[in-house]
Amino acid sequence: MKKLLLTFAAALMAVGLSAQSVMPRDITAGKVLVERSSVNSGMKKNVAKKVTLADNQRIMGAYKTDQLAESGLGAPGKTGIMKAVTKLPNSMLAKFSGGKIVMLRIGLWYAAENFKLYIASIDANGKETVLVSQDAGTGKKGWNEVAINNPCTIDASNVEALYLGFEYKQKSTNSGGKYKDECYPLSLVETPVMTDFLLYGNLGEGAKWYNFGTEYGTLSIQAVVELDNIPNDYITLNSLTIDKKYAKAGEKLGYKVALDNFGKNKANNYVLDLAIDGTKVGSFNSTAPLEVNADYDANGEITIPATLANGTHKLSVSLASINGQAVSYPDNKCEASFISYENSVPRQKLLLEQFTSQYCTWCPLGGKFLKALCDLRKDMAWVAIHGNMQQKDKFNNRQCDSIMAYIKPSGFPTASYNRLFISELLDAQDAADNIAYVCAYKEQYINQAAEQISGLLNRYTASPVLAPININSNYDETSRKLDITISGQGVNGAGEALADYGIYVYLTEDGLKAYQTNGGSNFIHNNTFRVALGTVKGNTISWNGDAYENNFSYTVPAEYVTKNMHVVAFIAPKVNITNPDHFNMEVHNCEIVSLETQTGIEDIATEDKNVEIVARYNAAGQEINVPETGVNILKLSNGKTVKVVVK
Repeated sequence: MKKLLLTFAAALMAVGLSAQSVMPRDITAGKVLVERSSVNSGMKKNVAKKVTLADNQRIMGAYKTDQLAESGLGAPGKTGIMKAVTKLPNSMLAKFSGGKIVMLRIGLWYAAENFKLYIASIDANGKETVLVSQDAGTGKKGWNEVAINNPCTIDASNVEALYLGFEYKQKSTNSGGKYKDECYPLSLVETPVMTDFLLYGNLGEGAKWYNFGTEYGTLSIQAVVELDNIPNDYITLNSLTIDKKYAKAGEKLGYKVALDNFGKNKANNYVLDLAIDGTKVGSFNSTAPLEVNADYDANGEITIPATLANGTHKLSVSLASINGQAVSYPDNKCEASFISYENSVPRQKLLLEQFTSQYCTWCPLGGKFLKALCDLRKDMAWVAIHGNMQQKDKFNNRQCDSIMAYIKPSGFPTASYNRLFISELLDAQDAADNIAYVCAYKEQYINQAAEQISGLLNRYTASPVLAPININSNYDETSRKLDITISGQGVNGAGEALADYGIYVYLTEDGLKAYQTNGGSNFIHNNTFRVALGTVKGNTISWNGDAYENNFSYTVPAEYVTKNMHVVAFIAPKVNITNPDHFNMEVHNCEIVSLETQTGIEDIATEDKNVEIVARYNAAGQEINVPETGVNILKLSNGKTVKVVVK
């Protein structure tokens, strides 16, 4: 789904802060791809005249727009011949199987030398077979339409994916200390359906393919395919998106279907059927004509059936009829998952991941802002993850690098708030799917910024919580062995709904005295990430029905001061490090306790005497008016949530 994005500066002005309140970030070490803004260079948006297709020709690929990027992309500093491709998965190839690729349309932000067409198939074992390698001279700025001398046939039955792209010469020429426009020839644009972008060359780890996923958008390339068997009436369903992940019985669930007319005839009317787990629940009826090759987004909503069981379900959409005639294309459908629930439990904490470095200029200001935010909210579990810059950061380790590899912060200082995608916080340096946002403000704006971002978090964390987190730790001072049990009794259906989620366990340490740029040699580093128990990608949750229990053991290094350490545990989707989905990484629930706390169930007696209980829930998340035997969850007037055992 195409998102409507605001730049970070625009968001600040919308909430009463000027762009000048933000301090610049330091770019992370190893950042290879760089965008060149068209505003600075005087370049203007390029829009091509639409290609004229024969009756038996269709466009293949995710890139359906004729608009090119407003910012060029390149890898200046990494000179040489490179290949840039978009990776089309098998699901995109099926309807073109048997057709021939007769032309590539390639959009460039700037002219490229040593221009050569490149098409290759990828089999189930990852083997790459070159299908087209054809000289094309110099690629011009804008759209290049190049006929293929020896058209290649698409055989979707034998390939996992297809690489569509081109070779080009990456330049690193500069003037006045800045790289020239010719160093940024690539055009990538956010599209409704995104495909992976890959570069082949030596970007620092030897000559190989580097997969950047959809971080920068979809490469501006289209294949023109000739087919002999195009149906008279055929509408392709390309994607299905829904407006929320959680829904109760009787609630409305909004949807959007991206589709296009792939057939030979205009579709004067058509009907889409919608089903939950295979049972029809509604239809979308259109009487608006859909021209051949035209795209359309069908929007509507369904009502969740009252009898739907709690847990994960699939909403599917299929084509029922075109021009009044019933059709049946079993493989032409799209699906989206959602979770049906009845009850929920209170959210305990929000995860705050700070990306920082000892050698980062503005990181002390970033830390001051995050402290102001935590002081304001009282419900954040703060983890400071250190990265390297000009020098090795003494608090950086391989697990820090792995976390940053999938969160993909664009620089320091940045912060991820519960791993949420918050479009209002994006700025010009951010990728379209960024979830780590610049967090350094001039001192006079820190409190105002904390209030505004706290308000955004309140809006973005309205989804229900289906499982609590209890942390029980047992530390043996003699052996320094730490045993941790993470457990919880979820609501009805939690085990199924969260079956694919993981449990993450981090240890942090406060009071670490070390150098910090703009902080001196004795700067105090708090909330410092030390280790993730198990894996940083999410440990499989050990469910028993709707209850879970996971156990971890760790020998604490002698140099760690356990009285200054905390355990942070959170439930979140498991992560694919090589191709993370930033739109589906939101943390479901989070908790933090002192490492030497013997139980995650905190005693209400330790709270301020002025604090009042504003709500009480049982272990199943149901609100109760009087204490019940067993675990009671208390929501307090100071914003905290605690658990007590009633005997």
